[in-house]
Amino acid sequence: MRGIVAIICLLLWVLIIGPGQSLDIRTEKAGFADQGNNSDRTSSIELGIYEICGSNSRCDPEEGVTEVKKMGADSVIVTAIENDVKKHKTLAYYDSLFVPLAGDSPQNYFNRTVAAAHANGMKVYALVNLPQEQWLADHPDWISVYMNGKPSDTYLDTYFYRIVPPSRVLVEPECLEEMEGIFDELVFLGVDGIDVNDNFEFPCWYITKNDTTLLSSYDNFTLSRFERDMGRKVLGNTTVEKAKYISDHDEINYDWIVWRGKQVTDLLAGFQNMITKAGKLEFRPHLLIGDWVYVSNGLDYYKIAENVETLCVMIANEVPIKDVPGFLKTCRETKPKKMAASVYLYDIGPKDGGKLEQKIDMVVAGGATTVNVFSYNDIQSKNLSSTITEVFTRVHAKYSKRPTNVGSFFTDNIRQNTAGRASFKEYEKDRRFRASP
Repeated sequence: MRGIVAIICLLLWVLIIGPGQSLDIRTEKAGFADQGNNSDRTSSIELGIYEICGSNSRCDPEEGVTEVKKMGADSVIVTAIENDVKKHKTLAYYDSLFVPLAGDSPQNYFNRTVAAAHANGMKVYALVNLPQEQWLADHPDWISVYMNGKPSDTYLDTYFYRIVPPSRVLVEPECLEEMEGIFDELVFLGVDGIDVNDNFEFPCWYITKNDTTLLSSYDNFTLSRFERDMGRKVLGNTTVEKAKYISDHDEINYDWIVWRGKQVTDLLAGFQNMITKAGKLEFRPHLLIGDWVYVSNGLDYYKIAENVETLCVMIANEVPIKDVPGFLKTCRETKPKKMAASVYLYDIGPKDGGKLEQKIDMVVAGGATTVNVFSYNDIQSKNLSSTITEVFTRVHAKYSKRPTNVGSFFTDNIRQNTAGRASFKEYEKDRRFRASP
């Protein structure tokens, strides 16, 4: 309902205020609405770049889009909603009825980026961070709680740890109506797809000195929902006692892990339905990869693949490169409708084009048909424009006449890196840590 109200309000605004810059951009965009899906490339791989301007108020979106187009990019990912953790605020990079406008970005930045990208035959994906800071400002007691009884932002207060648990987001009308309204607004602005950043899951924290992973969320609301849904009784007077009771009882612990996974899956399935209802756009949740993402964060790849259009996996630098083919193989075995992947430039310099190309080859071999590079800011600050152009040119040429699955590269890497993977294979086979067959 709130999403419908958002659209009505936007239309009334247009009728009352008259055609301003934002309306002009949307009207102009309608003239080439299909161009976002039709670039002049013949490659079977889509290459994208994150962020053209973001918070840089001196940036020219049109100039940035033109530059990444020349590099060979087929799409751009543009932040629509983000959380300013230091100020405890959620901000929007477009005129939203639900979230305040960010004041440090170029004027009409988001709309100009969409229009410029479409004019260059490129797709635009809107990156949405769940408005956690907005929810927590209104409801500070909603924050996720670790098994030691401490709030999830105790050890690090970044966007990934100041999180309302998905078990609550999934059932709170306030949260669901706001997300539906945001999705409706972005569809109205003409984006080609919506990415949801990875602050929708259960946060966890690893304590090195104790070799202990603190799981979440053991807040009273989440525990009560678990008890009701699963018909279990969790005994204990404190958070620590209840967490210990769950971990000490294998059957209850198994139910807890499965139930947590279902909360995340159901939330993403709900987002997929909202987006499909609003405009049938591609929905790409950003997903962590690793040995324990199901247990630690509630990411059941099998169930997620059944409920969302695209799995978008994050190939973070913290993940050993030798382990990536194995993780991607597991992702591909879930049989997703489509796979995308993001790679990073933290370890890439002007002379490391071959290294970046190897990363792209690896994720393509693992099943990804879209590869996103993070980010435009890194490209500029590290003088990587020529490097990116050369790599993207080679990648497009490489996959213009060949299938996307370059099997020999993938198979060779799997053979070479089976050592030390026993624990991951055991994890995948152990039904305690995976709900799906």
